[in-house]
Amino acid sequence: VADVQELAVYGLEAPKKYITVTSDGVDVVYYLGDQAADGRWYVLTPAGTVRYTSDENKMLLSRSIYAMAVLPVLPVIEPDRLVRVSLLRADGTAAVSFYTAEDGTRRSANRDVTEKTAALADEIAALTLTACVDYDPAEGAAAVCGLDTPEVTLTVNYLADNSAERTLILAVGLSTGDGGRYVALDGDTTIYRMEESSLTQILTLSETGL
Repeated sequence: VADVQELAVYGLEAPKKYITVTSDGVDVVYYLGDQAADGRWYVLTPAGTVRYTSDENKMLLSRSIYAMAVLPVLPVIEPDRLVRVSLLRADGTAAVSFYTAEDGTRRSANRDVTEKTAALADEIAALTLTACVDYDPAEGAAAVCGLDTPEVTLTVNYLADNSAERTLILAVGLSTGDGGRYVALDGDTTIYRMEESSLTQILTLSETGL
């Protein structure tokens, strides 16, 4: 901003909105002021300079911290890379358990369940986290979300691109009430969301079995 006047002119004398950025243990603070006549917003930088930022940037900075979270990207596990798959109910009993035989068929005990598990295999390949619900949950939060005793636990052993065997464990908890499910990944206390529509086979087969 050229010819800077008193900070009060820009709504920066006592701003109510700011963002603190921490890098290498050092904090810097940017303050957000009023909106300018052209739609941009005034910003006070750590150096004391008054600058403009776009309305788009202002909206990005106005999101909740959960909306800013970078979500883990789950591996795309194609059906031909499945080694073993199991679905455990809340009581610990196995609703589904199958493995891929040497001939490429998926088998549960001695039964060929390739066709019966085709939709599930496709669903596993498309699993996606859609939101962060709580990145640092307090004690008891997992229970509130039904993740202390998950409704269903999916365990997938699969071959990675380098042919090494890997494991993905997904715990599915209660409904969010608006079309989602609370979920957690093995070894991570963070509570995420998945859309219930993407968990249809997992939820159905956990009840009916194969």
